[in-house]
Amino acid sequence: MPDEEVATKEILRGNYDGFIVVGSTLSLQQTIYLLVQLLELGKPVILVLNMMDLARKQGININVEAMRRRLGIPIIPSVAASGVGMGELRKLITEIAQSSIAVNTKVIDYGPLEKYIDAVSARLNAPRGLAIEVLKGNDLLKEERLKAGDIVSKAIEEIGQIDVFVARKRWDFVSSITKDVVARGVQVNLSKLDYILLNPKVGILASLALLFTLAEVIFLVLNPLVNYISELLSMIPIGELMVNVGNPLIRSFIMDAVWNSTSIVLSFIPYVFGVALIIAFIEDSGLIIRLTFPLEKWLRRIGLPSRGLIYLIAGVGCNVPATSSTVAIPSSTDRLITALMIPYIPCMARLLVISLIAAAILPSQLTGVVMILPFVTSLIGVMVMSRLLLPLLTHIRVKLTARVPYAYELPQLIIPIIDFSLRRCGIIHMNS
Repeated sequence: MPDEEVATKEILRGNYDGFIVVGSTLSLQQTIYLLVQLLELGKPVILVLNMMDLARKQGININVEAMRRRLGIPIIPSVAASGVGMGELRKLITEIAQSSIAVNTKVIDYGPLEKYIDAVSARLNAPRGLAIEVLKGNDLLKEERLKAGDIVSKAIEEIGQIDVFVARKRWDFVSSITKDVVARGVQVNLSKLDYILLNPKVGILASLALLFTLAEVIFLVLNPLVNYISELLSMIPIGELMVNVGNPLIRSFIMDAVWNSTSIVLSFIPYVFGVALIIAFIEDSGLIIRLTFPLEKWLRRIGLPSRGLIYLIAGVGCNVPATSSTVAIPSSTDRLITALMIPYIPCMARLLVISLIAAAILPSQLTGVVMILPFVTSLIGVMVMSRLLLPLLTHIRVKLTARVPYAYELPQLIIPIIDFSLRRCGIIHMNS
């Protein structure tokens, strides 16, 4: 089940005290659109406007006080990376928890739809926001839609496509607020890197070059650390510690099976965290969209999910952490296909063996060609298997969730806060 569906289900159930909406000042319209939907559910809402520092750098001046008056909710300007606004947020949460606050659920007047919203709300004894979702035809509210079937039918007959009607009203409201509270409209400021990566002519080559660099970083930086850990583990005198074990079978089992396998797993720890850190870094910086966007059409043609590309690249460093990292892909279909494709990517350990064999039995002029062949073979393998895998899984009736479309929203290119990237991959923990 996609994360969005889980979140929607929990929100519609209403088993909570309120919402804290953390929105980016660089995408204010999307933040307000989400905010409106939550306000209509009748629960207290706190809006945290994050990245105020980046907004100021771009000349975006938001009148927070005017926004408070229009929406009728508490709004906290913040810079989460440096902790600005967090103290005020904690204080506000405590105040709201200790008092009952009236919430204005009718932030938007839907005109001719209003009578149907009230009718559905009265029949189901449900909040305004849930009634709107029933009228829109939310798939998670099929039972409620059946109970209000006659009202829904009349609304559709009068208004037509209710979901389109509601979306238009909401976006009109969002536009009016941003027009009133934002001193200068948000302008897309493409960096020089964007002009290269998003260029239809050179974007693919630039993306492939960056991805190749990423694979080289994974190998060059992490491989010496893996070797160092292996050397440290080899210095442990396991033979001397096992000298008093009389039974040779038990001694061999502990030394050759348990210890050797454990030391191999321990030596892979830098790869696991390193791949996770690099993926977190390029996601936080906004690079991941720029890397996959030029290749998306090509990937879709061969049946590979767009989200899977970065994991295949990470597989060049090591297949194991790349496969384990696919848990972050929301669709089980995309997740399974990507995980099954990664073994076709030759990792550095296999390339090392191939290079040693090539150096031993082939002329030096052919060694470079042999090093390229694994990548060509892996590409062909990925193309063939990605085409065959989805029909095969459907045939054997593997239960999968629907493939999640990869919606491209171009985020601002930023230098990630290293602490947050480290926390995301579990290398350090947040202070309590």
